[in-house]
Amino acid sequence: MIRGQGDDLSVIVCGPIEVETPAFMGTCKAAVRLRGLLPRAEIILVTWEACEASLSCREVFDNIVFLKDPGPTILEKLSGLEVKNNFARMVLAAFEGGQVATRRWLLRMRADCVLETTAALEVYSRKLRSFTVSEGPRFQAPMLVPSLYTRNPRKGGRTFHPSDLLHLGLREDFLRLFGAAIQGPYYRSRLLPRAGGALNSEQMIWLSFLNANGFSIRLAYEHTADPRLILLSEKTLCANFMVGTFGELGLRFKKPFETQADPAGCYTPEDFERCAARLSQAPLAHGVGLVTKAWWQWLLVMWKYKVMPLCFDWSPPAKAWKASLLRKLWRRLG
Repeated sequence: MIRGQGDDLSVIVCGPIEVETPAFMGTCKAAVRLRGLLPRAEIILVTWEACEASLSCREVFDNIVFLKDPGPTILEKLSGLEVKNNFARMVLAAFEGGQVATRRWLLRMRADCVLETTAALEVYSRKLRSFTVSEGPRFQAPMLVPSLYTRNPRKGGRTFHPSDLLHLGLREDFLRLFGAAIQGPYYRSRLLPRAGGALNSEQMIWLSFLNANGFSIRLAYEHTADPRLILLSEKTLCANFMVGTFGELGLRFKKPFETQADPAGCYTPEDFERCAARLSQAPLAHGVGLVTKAWWQWLLVMWKYKVMPLCFDWSPPAKAWKASLLRKLWRRLG
């Protein structure tokens, strides 16, 4: 268990320095608040060399790591559209922070996040007491992540998609997770569509870990209707993670993630616990019901994210997507 004032805890604050705005107190004030909540924790800032001049609160941190910015990962979509993704930045900052951390437990948070209470530590201890061990490659201890962005494929969410907004667990497990991401096939400056360009950062991190631990999972698209992959996604997530809401974990972010995440496709904590219990009782069962539901959810996803935007959405991102489709079609016809 993690001790209350952080004696055995390292906190890694990762990302560019955020200045104070009306919507967010800024990285420095958030760090001061964190120090008040966890006075004996080791607090580490991992940021980019270009941010050094803007850092005005060095005394709050026990260690500061300035990294050379690796730049965005360019994801080339099937349509030909190119999207900038922060996968390389996130995994590099997390791994380097874990390398310099000295405590047994580790909490990774973003530089645009405020920890309002120490509730995450209490939630971790409570959930650990009732954690159900299931099959699959496992961390030494489960890792706590937010429920938002931990996707439920039975409800149309993406497979192999644990949230990356915050991590709380053993330092050794943390280094295994992000070390696999750095050594894995997605840590590149550019990813083609079938080599990861169609995936999300969360999927790239988790698939890298699984493939480094005995699996050979090739996921070409972020969604799937394959019940075997859905079941495997559930097994591996429930064997390694616990989830909690922002409110339960005492989290607040600069970005309005609650309005951007399509929470209907994410696990609730209750959904996640029921899934873990079901898998511990019947780990091999999926049956006709899952096959039927998987295909139905896949059709709904295609309608919502492909057909509807193509026909009715004229926002700037949708226009860019349509233009890239037309360019790709023109090149093929020419």
